[in-house]
This record gives sequence, C-alpha cells and structure tokens, in this order.
Amino acid sequence: MDSVVQHLSEAITHAAAPAFFLGAVTGLLSIVLTRLNGVMAEFAEISHKGMGSSPRARVLLHRARLLHSAVSFSVAAGISTTTLLALTFLAAFVHMPHLYLAGVLFIAATTLTGFSLVRFYQEVRFELQVLKREIDRSGGPIDAETAGEMVEKRS
Repeated sequence: MDSVVQHLSEAITHAAAPAFFLGAVTGLLSIVLTRLNGVMAEFAEISHKGMGSSPRARVLLHRARLLHSAVSFSVAAGISTTTLLALTFLAAFVHMPHLYLAGVLFIAATTLTGFSLVRFYQEVRFELQVLKREIDRSGGPIDAETAGEMVEKRS
C-alpha cells in the first residue's frame, strides 16, 4: 500500500508543471478564440451587406485562417498535455516508468504551443499592417476624434 501511495505522490509532483502548462494553453486558446469570433462576426456582417468578396472580406478571411491554425495548434497542445497528465497517473498505478514518454509529450506540447503563438503573432502583425495601410490611405495619423469616428462607422 505504501508503494502505491509513494508512486501517486511522485505522479502528482511530476504532474504539477504540465498542469500549469495546460492552464496556459487554455488561456491562449481563449484569447485566440475570442479574436476568431470577432473576425467571424465582422465577416458575417460584411457578407450580410452583400460585400462578401470585398477587399475587407479577403483580409478577414486571411485573419480567420491564421487564427484557425492557431486554434488547431493550441488544441493539439492541450490534447498532448492532457495525454501526458493521464499517462503520468496511469504509469503510477501500474508501477511503470514514464519519464521518457512524458518528456516526448511535453516537448510535443511545447512545440505545438510555439506554433500556435507564431500563428497568433502573424495574425496580429497582419492586422496591424492592414490598419497602417488604412491610416496611410486616409492621409496620415489619426487623432482621438478621428479614431472615435472610425469606431462608430465600423459599429
């Protein structure tokens, strides 16, 4: 009985880092999904107005693809981390060493999270470039009043 308790205690200790990591992955996923929902809502609004093939629609579609990719990588990282946690406890119950497999799964989860962050960065950077082009096209920097008017027009 003491051996089982000791193995479970070790499993809990080994699971602390992946559990925190899983929390970070879900936080990233929440942020990316919120942005994707905003892009999709704007795309639906544009499509409803009959402007589904406009330049703005193409920009939104590109952003949606980047964000979808980030979501896919985040979900895969979450699955990898969850599998790591499950295998850690399973290995403790059957008294099997798990550190090598845990290392591989943690590297996979970290790599997938990195890919997700890269896609998220690409989407943010792309949107900033689009905004910069819109500002340049409008004749220069915008002040607080003009920014407020732009927000009202988009709403």
